[in-house]
Parts: sequence; C-alpha cells; structure tokens
Amino acid sequence: MRDLDGPLHSHIATTYGVTENSILNELKYFHVVDGIVPDIMHDILEGTTQVTMKCLLLYLIHDKKYLTFKILNERMCAFDYGNSEIRNKPSEISKNILPDSSSLRQSGIAHSCAYKLCLLLHFIVLIL
Repeated sequence: MRDLDGPLHSHIATTYGVTENSILNELKYFHVVDGIVPDIMHDILEGTTQVTMKCLLLYLIHDKKYLTFKILNERMCAFDYGNSEIRNKPSEISKNILPDSSSLRQSGIAHSCAYKLCLLLHFIVLIL
C-alpha cells in the first residue's frame, strides 16, 4: 500500500480510522481488506437487517395497509418469547422510523443487536 499524503489521507484516517498500513498485510495468505470474516452483529443486525425491516414495514404498513404500528406493537407485547428470549423482547416500534421511503437510514430501529435478532427471528409470526 502506498503512503497517502494530504487531504485523501486525512479523509481516510478520519472517516475509516485507517492511519497506516497494517503489519498483518505482510502475511503471505492474509490481507486486512479481504481476510476478515463478516461480522453478524455489524454487517447483518445493524446494517442490512435494519434497512430491510424498515423497507418491509414501509411496504406492509404504508403501501399495503396490511397492519398498523398499533397492531404490530400489541402483537409484540402479547407474544410469548419464552424464557430464553424474554430479556431480548423488542420494545414498541415508533411510527417515526418511517418518515418517508427516501430516509431509511436516517432514523433507526432503536434496539440493541439482541433485540433486533429477536425481532427478526419472530417477525413473520408477529405479522400473521
């Protein structure tokens, strides 16, 4: 990796935290860019799942009028999550998470990753 100087280096360092080449890149069969295993918490639960759930909620609630936030929240509250998931039971989802379809990333589903996983695993049962 060549050394970067000036505004590009400053941008990369402040945006991504990359300030210099990693010593791990000297390994024969590993590079930090493509050698790290995907992380379910950051890649899935805080990334694609959040955007996908918001799109799905937008479709089911606003477009198809299949259910309302009130009905969804009542079902989430009444659902039996069992002993293993009771601590991860999702709290109410505010209708403010879907201001419009163009701002899906601006306001997130405010739950921990454990809550998001619980919601994801039980979502199909909650909407039926």
